[in-house]
Amino acid sequence: MATDARILEAALEQAPGHIIVTDDDMTILYVNRVDHGYDRNKVIGSDYRHVLSPEQDRKVQAVLARARATGQPQQYETFVDPPSGERQWYLTQITAFQGQEGQSGGMIAILTEITRQRTAEQRVETLRKELLEASHRAGMAEIATGVLHNVGNVLNSVNVSSEALEHELEGSRLNLLERAVGLLDEHADDLPAFLSRDPRGSKLPTLLRKVSDELGAERDRLQNELTRLRRNLGLMRSIVEAQQNLAKLGVMVEPVRPIELIEQTLSMFQLDLENRVIELDTEIADLGLVVLDKQSVIQVLANLVRNSIEALEVVEGRRSLSVRLSASDDKLHFEVEDNGSGIDPEHLGKLFDHGFSTKPNGHGFGLHASLIAARTMNGSLDAHSEGSGKGARMCLTLPRIMP
Repeated sequence: MATDARILEAALEQAPGHIIVTDDDMTILYVNRVDHGYDRNKVIGSDYRHVLSPEQDRKVQAVLARARATGQPQQYETFVDPPSGERQWYLTQITAFQGQEGQSGGMIAILTEITRQRTAEQRVETLRKELLEASHRAGMAEIATGVLHNVGNVLNSVNVSSEALEHELEGSRLNLLERAVGLLDEHADDLPAFLSRDPRGSKLPTLLRKVSDELGAERDRLQNELTRLRRNLGLMRSIVEAQQNLAKLGVMVEPVRPIELIEQTLSMFQLDLENRVIELDTEIADLGLVVLDKQSVIQVLANLVRNSIEALEVVEGRRSLSVRLSASDDKLHFEVEDNGSGIDPEHLGKLFDHGFSTKPNGHGFGLHASLIAARTMNGSLDAHSEGSGKGARMCLTLPRIMP
């Protein structure tokens, strides 16, 4: 009998885990072995909770209560800070047992050390964070190039509006008004006779009326250009703000009408379309409100429209640009199609690669940034072309999420 007890004690001491038995007050009655600087004689008779942090103590109490309530063993992870100084992690299984005559007993805890696994996991997590940070820094550079490209698109429209304003001011009819006022000042003393008898004076009311009409029309044209200029400047600010939020790993989504996003995008290129004699054809369904990242959608569409306008510059005959909006099931489809220079089949596969461009002076940022934006919105961006000189069609597909 004594031999059996020694065999059992030796087996428990060499068991793959630490076995701890406590009474109902969490006083340790038995421990098969100790390590990491603990003294077995001091451990037995001590309170099990004394080796735990307050947070770990609350966890043990909750797990033990669940074990008593269910009658089933409960498993959890815990750690202790032993005298050796290095934190040790354990996978612990707790079983509650009843004392004599059905009284509440203590617990049996079997602790399997998992410090090496946890250390490896922490190293992996550290590496993951470092990689994420490195990727984020790389993404910041990508975002910066996207900002420059998208702001550049809008700046083209701003330059066109500025040139239109300058041209309008150079051809202003204000000089006619100045001449008319000069004649009135010159004949201030004999104004009635000048207006009724002098050939120049008799034509002055008609001239003033004509100048008034011209200046009114001129004012409207200037106002329209200023409105377009102000809208484009606001869009540039929104692009920068949107990219700043993207740099913070944030996404700005809000209920918007997709048709308005297309209208806002096309307004940026109104003068480009007119100056290059490009026929604009739109097939836009009013799909109501949809939850979208407004600025990202506009950035992608603006880049696609700009690319189509540039592709149409080589076309000698009819130049056509089509913009379509449709929906199927839970998807939105934005299509931009032109009859421009087209895309060689060998280029289709790498069209969205960073740094690749079919333009002589292209930098290969625009479509790559647009693809990233589409994927960030859980969508896709696809290119279709029958070949060089046969035009191209770009399709931005996004989830159709109703408010």
